[in-house]
Amino acid sequence: MPFKLRNFLALVKRPIFLCTFIRLLEITAAYCVKGKVLTMKRDRQAQRIFATLALTSLLSLSAGIAVLDAATASVTQPSQHTEGLNRRREDVTTSQQSRPNRLPPAVLNAVREDLANRTGSPRGQWRVVSSSPETWSNTCLGLAKPNEFCGEMLVEGWRVVMSNGRQTWIYRTDSQGDTLRIEPENAGNPSADLPRSIADAVLQAASQRTRLSTSQLRIVKAQQMVTNGCLGLLQPDEICTEIAQMGWEVTVEGGRQRLVYRTDAKGSLVRLNEDASNIGDAPSSVTDAVLRTASQRTGIPTYRLTVVKSNQIRGSSSCLELPRPGEGCTRDLVPIWQVTVGAGEQRLIYHASSNGSQVRFNESASNISDGNLPNSATKIPVSELPSPLGQREVFRAITSGGIAGMTYQTTLMNNGQVSRVQLGRNNNTPSKPEIHRISRRQLRQFQQLLERQTFSQFNQLAFPAPTGAADYFTVTLTSKTGTTRYADIAQNQLPESLQTVVQAWNQMAR
Repeated sequence: MPFKLRNFLALVKRPIFLCTFIRLLEITAAYCVKGKVLTMKRDRQAQRIFATLALTSLLSLSAGIAVLDAATASVTQPSQHTEGLNRRREDVTTSQQSRPNRLPPAVLNAVREDLANRTGSPRGQWRVVSSSPETWSNTCLGLAKPNEFCGEMLVEGWRVVMSNGRQTWIYRTDSQGDTLRIEPENAGNPSADLPRSIADAVLQAASQRTRLSTSQLRIVKAQQMVTNGCLGLLQPDEICTEIAQMGWEVTVEGGRQRLVYRTDAKGSLVRLNEDASNIGDAPSSVTDAVLRTASQRTGIPTYRLTVVKSNQIRGSSSCLELPRPGEGCTRDLVPIWQVTVGAGEQRLIYHASSNGSQVRFNESASNISDGNLPNSATKIPVSELPSPLGQREVFRAITSGGIAGMTYQTTLMNNGQVSRVQLGRNNNTPSKPEIHRISRRQLRQFQQLLERQTFSQFNQLAFPAPTGAADYFTVTLTSKTGTTRYADIAQNQLPESLQTVVQAWNQMAR
């Protein structure tokens, strides 16, 4: 077939063509010199040689033309395979260029909302350190939880790094912020993520309990937890909301004590987990026994008492160096514990055996003098204390005196019923009761008020009338944690927290 001149020129430059052509000329010349050109028909061997050389030249020429045509076609006409690769490369480039590099507001809002719920910090405190569009390998965004099923499909989304200056969180999201995952780096060091407000609240509570400054205390562990409205630490006569909420468990060490606290997400509620804490140097079996004994004596719940100090001394194993009248003590000297308990302004000192099975009160060494009593308060003799509340009773007031010398008893029950009866002589043969009810909300608020105002701190304290006063009523108030007594004409001179309780009670008892 015809071909262009440039193809022919390229062909004749090929070594095989030139060699064949030259060799053909040499053979022809040799035959001519010998005079055999015209007589080649008779020389069959020469004919075969000449034909072979001619055929070789023609084949070389044809092959060269085909190679040149193919080379030309490969430059001017790309193959289908090449076109497919180019088309896919263009599609990927177009897809990447079409995705925005700016973090969508919906994703940012979802991340900030999750951070606010987790840490208790305001949304506005969190800023974006960096963000980048990503393609995740599955519907779990590449962070599957144990035994979680994830759809094996590509998910367009974002990787977002957030910080408030103290903490850094790394999020993975889908394209709209509907699915959020936190990268594992955030779970490795939870104490670093403890909000400053919670750390301050816990250290302050530990400082008040141990009498150590906050600089002498340190947080050794902190982790988030799911809890309820009482932080999983129910207190007496308390009603807890059972709605699950995030909180913190924080461990503090200082002065050879290890205290475990729980808080809500904002640090507004802080409680000590006594069972998990190692209070004082003495073993927990000893401190627990001492605190229970002190609580029985003072009427103050154990969670409001503090172990101020504990140290070992040597004494008799039978009477703990505190013999009772007429008691004979063994002469052995064994290690025993001396534990100082803080109860408001009082310091109570106890001796305990090595395992807490025996506890005795060291009254002479304790600081419980009347000088520590508020205002002009005096101790109520044990013989004058009323009987404890019944199981269903929440609060009780006994009012006696006045010109007529009458005695009335008003009792609040755990169902909100308030009954008032007039007692006869020697507080018996009561009259027909006057009954009314308060709401459960009012009941709960009053119980919380007793706790907030620490009614137990007034246990066995009496606030008498001024000298020379007459025609007044004496009111004896009793709760689950203690009993106090006051003269109504001196109500304005009562401690402020006790006045608050009296006013709230008077409003309910009417």
